[in-house]
Amino acid sequence: VPKIYTKAASVELGFEALPSASDASYWVDGLVAAERPVTVPTLVQLQLDGALHSSSYLWPGMALPELQTDGRSRDRNAAMEHSIDVPSRRRVHVPLAVSAGVSALAAAGSYAMAHNTAADYRDNPHSNAQLEELRARANTLVYVSVGLGTVALGTGVGAAVAWPR
Repeated sequence: VPKIYTKAASVELGFEALPSASDASYWVDGLVAAERPVTVPTLVQLQLDGALHSSSYLWPGMALPELQTDGRSRDRNAAMEHSIDVPSRRRVHVPLAVSAGVSALAAAGSYAMAHNTAADYRDNPHSNAQLEELRARANTLVYVSVGLGTVALGTGVGAAVAWPR
């Protein structure tokens, strides 16, 4: 066992009780908790009415943001001084859905151009150099359409997963 693991296992954790409120819950390092460690840095997140209110990375000795009786922070600026902004997932589905649609249209257009190039290759007389160029163009357009189709599929699935319920 490396020395760093042995040293980490020997650290004694001191704990401090977290305030309780009917509409608030604390998450400490990813788990719902009633207390937090005070001898090691920890991530403390406050949820109010089931929605994330604040996230704070607290170093040993740092105080928790105080709560009013209604569950709101008394001094939001002081409480958020060492906080991490967590982006809202509420509207993520919109750019993903737009991206999926645009990618799908671009894939269809690329595939249509590949189809027209292949038809020109088959149906019209060309020199060997022109045939080689048409073949390369048609193949490239098919590869582009497959790539864009993959992007459309991925962003479409992402939009469906992020869609508000």
